[in-house]
Amino acid sequence: MKNIQKQKVEGFNSSKIIISDFQSYSNTIKNSPLSIKMVFSGKEKYFLENKPFYVTDNRYLIVNETQDFDLSIDEKNTRTKGVCIYPPADLVQEVYTHFSTSTCDDFLEKPYEKRKSNFSPLILKSKETKTGKLIQKNYHHFIEESNDFDYLDFYIELAQCMNLDQMNFEKVMKKLSATKKETKEELFRRLFLVRDFIHDAKNEKICIDELTKVACLSKYHLIRNFKELFHKSPYQYLLSLKLEKAKDLLQKGYSYQEISNLVGFSDVKNLRKSLRKTI
Repeated sequence: MKNIQKQKVEGFNSSKIIISDFQSYSNTIKNSPLSIKMVFSGKEKYFLENKPFYVTDNRYLIVNETQDFDLSIDEKNTRTKGVCIYPPADLVQEVYTHFSTSTCDDFLEKPYEKRKSNFSPLILKSKETKTGKLIQKNYHHFIEESNDFDYLDFYIELAQCMNLDQMNFEKVMKKLSATKKETKEELFRRLFLVRDFIHDAKNEKICIDELTKVACLSKYHLIRNFKELFHKSPYQYLLSLKLEKAKDLLQKGYSYQEISNLVGFSDVKNLRKSLRKTI
């Protein structure tokens, strides 16, 4: 574990970037600073807000200020490599205040006002968010420990990405019929676990019972809320992924029988019929 940030960011609270490479590790953190936990290979398990969060390859989790959590890594055959970024919390707050200020007049009349942002506890895919893409784009600078890397510019862009992503999540969460913010966040988290499970197993045959176990929801609540969020039932969502892959393989010259086997269709006849409906 190594702090690769060699210079202080002038004018803002403390910040650091930690590169880690562990096979086994455990720690209990009290009153944590704001941080982003990203894994590039392996798995980190966090116990946060009385819930387990598994951060795996090219995913990340944001931990808010003052939160307590347990971290454990126990990979018998592989090492877990990742980065933990502690951005200046006051900079993140200033950016959030700017984004949440309704007019330029408000910003000019209260230039020193700060509103505290609160990030939803979600496991996020790096390639699907502004925050994840920015960290991945700059990861080689961290590994190389570049002396000319502009940390202030990086943290400003990171603070913007973090807040824009959170604002987008909150906009999406409004689609859910739950009333309490905490309920929306937990439902959002569980539905994204189901969505990621479907993506990871899209070439297999998945039954609704498997998905209810992943979400810890009844079949009715899973189907209804999944459709509210993604505009498709879990079955329709899985089918669309299979057909997208099937069309790609068809263009590459694979036969219908080969495609049927590869994407997990019941038979060639159903595959042809489903593909015709998409044209």
